[in-house]
Formats: sequence, structure tokens, C-alpha cells
Amino acid sequence: MKTQNRNSLDFKICDFTTNNYDAICEILNSVWPGRQLSPATLQHIDKEFEQYFQKRWVGEVKMGEQSQVVAIGSVSESPWFVNTGTYAINIAVLPAYRNQGIGTAIYSHCIESLAPRKPKTLQSRCPLGDSGGLSFLNNRNFIIHNKRYMFSLKLDSDAAQKAIDQIPADLSSLKRQGVTIKSLKEVGRSPEFDRALHTLDNELTGDIPCLANANPLPFEQFVAAALDEKLNPPGGMLIAFAGAQIVGYSGIFADANALKGGIKMTGVRREWRGKGIAKVLKLCLIKAARDLGFEELETANDETNAPILGLNRKLGFKEASGIIELKKDWDSR
Repeated sequence: MKTQNRNSLDFKICDFTTNNYDAICEILNSVWPGRQLSPATLQHIDKEFEQYFQKRWVGEVKMGEQSQVVAIGSVSESPWFVNTGTYAINIAVLPAYRNQGIGTAIYSHCIESLAPRKPKTLQSRCPLGDSGGLSFLNNRNFIIHNKRYMFSLKLDSDAAQKAIDQIPADLSSLKRQGVTIKSLKEVGRSPEFDRALHTLDNELTGDIPCLANANPLPFEQFVAAALDEKLNPPGGMLIAFAGAQIVGYSGIFADANALKGGIKMTGVRREWRGKGIAKVLKLCLIKAARDLGFEELETANDETNAPILGLNRKLGFKEASGIIELKKDWDSR
């Protein structure tokens, strides 16, 4: 625990505890537009990644006899970059407490904790449009290497209904090409199915700019992240088959009882692209999300993925927010 006076604030940095989940979700949801991260979801994510290196701290400000968590900082090694020397560092401060040295103090604490691991590269991110957050990272020699745009579709909108109305004709077109779309609920899971989907996911991940040169996601990690029913309703995962071969998939993730779902992946095997499979997966996912009771569906795509960005707009998704992804060499710290 470090105690510091930041411009007359009685401020201290403390190790994260499970009692802080509510507070840090409040901070993240205030900093990231449109986010609805719940403590239960964050705990589930932490459980999934518990075998990988991660440390988290909170910044507390004392007001009278009470203390308030106003900031968080974390350093971590993702499963895609294990043993590569690449680490993520992320800082979030409640807007009312910015520009008072709190972010700087937590950043320094994070850097100090990482030094013994001898990192090579640091990654970070901030919301698109957050000029203060971007300046904070630029001033510490981070440079932009990717932007991701967030899109949203209200499922009671005319655009959503128009998309759903296209499904029969587009499914027929795919069927003539030997492709069918089924939900995970229809297909059912088996060891063979899980392995085949994992193999495809690793192939698709290699085409994602922010995961360029990444390690393949371990099988057990993929199952926990993509197939666990706590965050992945079976009726919300759709698989494209050419005969018995899986050639594409897409899926929804969301908190239990959440009204907003997110599309975690829409991908098609390289040799099957250009046949309209991704479009039909998204159309069917819109219907699945509405049938599951969601009111809104979100998706995120890289700025370099022009075909999917165009498809999102064509299907009625509206740009809602975005993410700036940055990185720097450790030696430039």
C-alpha cells in the first residue's frame, strides 16, 4: 500500500481485493461509453484467466472517515502473448478525479511492478474520443497501432426487422452453395466439435490486426471463453457448415439477464470468404439475439476491416464508440 498526497488529496494505492469489484466496474463503465460491465462478469473473466499473470490495484481517496475507490490500474499477460515479453497496462480514473496526478501515480506503480519481469513491449488502450486518455498515453511514448469501432443495433428498430426479413432468401442462396447455418443448441457439443471450432478460431484470430503474431489460444481457454453457457447462450452461437466441415461461426456473449448482447466473433474460413456467409451469420444472429430477449446488439471491428465495417452499416448498425489500441517498447518508458 502506498499513501501519497496528490494536490491536497488524501490518496493511496492499495492491492485489489474481491471487495472492490463493484467499485471498479463503476469506474470502467464511467470511462468507457456504453459499457455495462457487471461485477459478476468481471469475476467470471478473472476466473477464466487466473492461470495467467495479472495484477490489479485501486486508488482510494479518503474523505472524512470514508474512502472512495476512484481509480484502477492493472498489468497483465494475455494468453495470446504468453512468453513473448508483451504485457498490457491499463489505467482508469473517475472523470471527476482526473488531472490530479492519480493516473500518473498508478502508472508509475504498475511500471515498477512489471520491471522484474523484463518486458519487451507494452500495450494499452483508451476510448476513441478520449483526448485526455490519449494524451496521457502519448506523453508516455505509446503510439497508436489500431482502432476498433463499436457499432450498435436496437433490436426493435425497423433496421433490425429489415435484416431479419432477408434471412429466408439469403439462407436459400447459401444452401445452393452447399452451406447451412445451425445454432450450437441444434448441433450439440462433442469433443470433436469443440476441437474443430477451436482450430477454426485460431485460424480466424490470425487475421485480427490486434492479435497479429499472437500465440494460438489454448484449447481449454477457448472452451471457457467461447462455450461456457454463463456468458454464451447456446442459442446465440451460430455455425456455418459445408457438409460436415465448419467454415464459419459467430456468437453472442452477455451477462445473465442483460438486455444488451455483444457479438464476440464473426469469422469465415479464408477459402470460403466472398460467398455471403458472414452476412447471413450476422442476419441470423440479429434474429437470435431478439429471440433470446435482448434489446440491443453490439459489435466491434478493426478500422482496417473495410468489408465488415461496410456490412455493419448496411445492416443498420450505428457507430456508437470506439477503442484506440496503443503500444510501445519497454525501453522507451
